[in-house]
Amino acid sequence: MPNHDHALRASPEPATADSQPSPTASLARSGFGDNLYQTDTASNRVSLSDNTIEVTGGSQSHTNLQPYLTLNYIIALTGLYPARE
Repeated sequence: MPNHDHALRASPEPATADSQPSPTASLARSGFGDNLYQTDTASNRVSLSDNTIEVTGGSQSHTNLQPYLTLNYIIALTGLYPARE
């Protein structure tokens, strides 16, 4: 994964408008309710500390596997398995 970072800006203002646009360029609310997003148009945005979000990746390889479980699936084609006495 290439070395990269993501910008994030936050606001303490609640999302209270009756009609919110689609989540494109919007921030998720911290609380629950009908209005889940707040548009990123306010002028009181503040940058987070540089220590909050750090660069990651470093062009190092990483595993990208879905969770899995290995099982033995055995079918008896002839006779009985397991053997019954």
